[in-house]
Amino acid sequence: MALNPHLCEDKQLLNWLNRLLLSEYERIENLKNGAAYCQLMDMLFPQSLINLREVFFSTTCPRESRKNLKLFSKALEKMDIKRELPVLELIRGNHSQNLQLLKWFKSVYDLNYTGRNYDVLKERNGCRMGYIEKEKLESASTQQIASPKCTVPKAKISSVKDVSHEPDNLTTAEKVVLLKAKAQKAREELKRMEATRDYYIRKLKYVEQLCNLFESPSQQRQLIDVVTKTLAEIVMAANRDEEQ
Repeated sequence: MALNPHLCEDKQLLNWLNRLLLSEYERIENLKNGAAYCQLMDMLFPQSLINLREVFFSTTCPRESRKNLKLFSKALEKMDIKRELPVLELIRGNHSQNLQLLKWFKSVYDLNYTGRNYDVLKERNGCRMGYIEKEKLESASTQQIASPKCTVPKAKISSVKDVSHEPDNLTTAEKVVLLKAKAQKAREELKRMEATRDYYIRKLKYVEQLCNLFESPSQQRQLIDVVTKTLAEIVMAANRDEEQ
């Protein structure tokens, strides 16, 4: 079977990038967040003064990706390197645009790399780059967004008796054991409450990502339908929990 030359090119470029940055990119499209280019600029042109602490290294959020690409663009301008960045196409994961940008920067690297010592992991404080557990969203132009299944974690708070109500004939050791048990129970309740909080934070981030993706009127109507359905499921799930 003949090998696809485009796939071979993708793999060679990604292998080069992953070896250089100790990153974990598996697809050209995953370069859309711009993080790799920010660190490459810091490696090649330290005088570009790009601040890696402002870089979102493994984000899939369009807003954070846009910030990364803005940092990259400013660094290019500072070094007087002329390159127009098709930000929207890059963020949407357009394969051709992301591939062309990587090929172009590979040529920039080959011309400017001086071999100076540079610890890629230390410079980005050990952050993983290119690792994406699961793509949460696909481009609205190629795939319809489905509402996520709603399962609201329960956060029931049970009452804890005051220590002063315990029998007076308990020994000190028994009181210590009792207090430790109550402390453990309180920690478990706190974990359940934090799980509920994190659940709603994830929902808000999901809505934020959708808002950044949808632009046309038809897509905005689709967004409203998705959000409305999701909120309805949350309310219904909460009502069922209260009835139980």
